[in-house]
Amino acid sequence: MTAATEGTTRFLDPFVSISDHVIETNVICEDDLLKLAYGEAVAIVVRSYCDEKLCRSMSDKLLNGAELKEYVSVPYLHKWGYNSYEGLSDPSREEEYFSQATAAMREIRSAWAPNLSPMDRLRLDLQEAWPGGATMRFSHQEFADGGRGHSGGVA
Repeated sequence: MTAATEGTTRFLDPFVSISDHVIETNVICEDDLLKLAYGEAVAIVVRSYCDEKLCRSMSDKLLNGAELKEYVSVPYLHKWGYNSYEGLSDPSREEEYFSQATAAMREIRSAWAPNLSPMDRLRLDLQEAWPGGATMRFSHQEFADGGRGHSGGVA
């Protein structure tokens, strides 16, 4: 999908192939997000988005946390709570998905304190850069947030 132009309005055209362009930048900005949304890029890479030493320290804390669980089908890949695919692909698991989200999110934030977690920073950057702002998905007065980890660290 890429952006098509009709007059001054841009819209997504599902019949145009997606670009293979990767944007490398120092900050997340509106222009790059729009290129990504319109299919003019496949990814935005922000090198050194989070300090490497701090990430290693936090991953050690998180990989020993109470909310850490393994995927059944991929034992070396870990998670905090359900991921959205597991929790929202079956209506019977949706309530459990959202009920676990707060505890998982708090554990991740606690590990990063007093620093801002990369996911919280990303949310703030997207809120500021996306036209009209970006918000989290809310359900049952709770919201989903989590991380993924593997034997090499936290993703």
